[in-house]
Amino acid sequence: MYDSVSSKIDISTGERTVLHSELTPGERNVEWHDVDRLNRTHYIIGDIAQHEVETVDVSTGTTVWAWSAYRDRDAGDGGPFDGDWTHLNDVEVVRDGKFVTASLRNHDTVVFINRSSGQVNETLTLGADNEYATLAEQHNADYIPESQGGPAMIVADSNNDRIIEYDFTDGEWVESWVWQDDQLKWPRDGDRLPNGHTLVTDTNGNRVLEVNTEGEVVWSISTSINVYEAERLTTADESAGGEAATTLGLESRTVQPETVEEQLQAAVDATVGPRAVNGIIWITPEWIRLTEFGAILVSVLSALTLAGYEVSARGLLPSR
Repeated sequence: MYDSVSSKIDISTGERTVLHSELTPGERNVEWHDVDRLNRTHYIIGDIAQHEVETVDVSTGTTVWAWSAYRDRDAGDGGPFDGDWTHLNDVEVVRDGKFVTASLRNHDTVVFINRSSGQVNETLTLGADNEYATLAEQHNADYIPESQGGPAMIVADSNNDRIIEYDFTDGEWVESWVWQDDQLKWPRDGDRLPNGHTLVTDTNGNRVLEVNTEGEVVWSISTSINVYEAERLTTADESAGGEAATTLGLESRTVQPETVEEQLQAAVDATVGPRAVNGIIWITPEWIRLTEFGAILVSVLSALTLAGYEVSARGLLPSR
């Protein structure tokens, strides 16, 4: 049994206050993935294990509202239905508190749940299962309201190695901005800041960086760990203080492989797929970066080819 805990931490004193906790059965703690504050006593929790979103009154420990993905998502979508089916990894209260967004990573979608009816507004759903050109196992989707140039969504499109933004125009989501550089690998957070810059968490690139309105990196910090999420202190939560890319006139930036390393990255991605590459980078030691991984892959393939030739040349293969 593990204790899933939602806490409040005073960053000036380090004092930690537990808001809500639940015992979680299982071998490891995989119950909650995100918490969003509604008011002083009520919080929205994204439950990755139960595939549900719930509102909890932390003053009483009572769940006062809940939505379950079992209710209206297709059992054939996403991961194994009896396992990591949705990988619900982010929740956010939007549209003046009328909706909750839930990022269903393994469904490649962000859904809008009406808090009154408990139903998903399918017209507002961003992405679709396995439609990787739109989203590929995304993280930390932030909604930008009309008052700030939206409706728009800025998303860490993790397996596509990019931060991307969509505008909701004429009843559909339309790409309005995208950013990546030759180092960005499996980003898991992108926050639009009040100054128009974008704060990016590059998980497998081991860095946190800030991108200006022209798409240039204005500062970058290397990390010794795979960082999940970053927040700019003294600004609003996530992208709450930022404006949409179309309002700001942001310049998109994408990468075309030019150097040997970039071409190697493109070749490896094309051979084994970005999901496999990012998974391998996640579990390998820090010193094994893309170049080392590519060299190892080439060595293994070469060894297998030579072994196959040797077996064939010696007549060790059984005849038909």
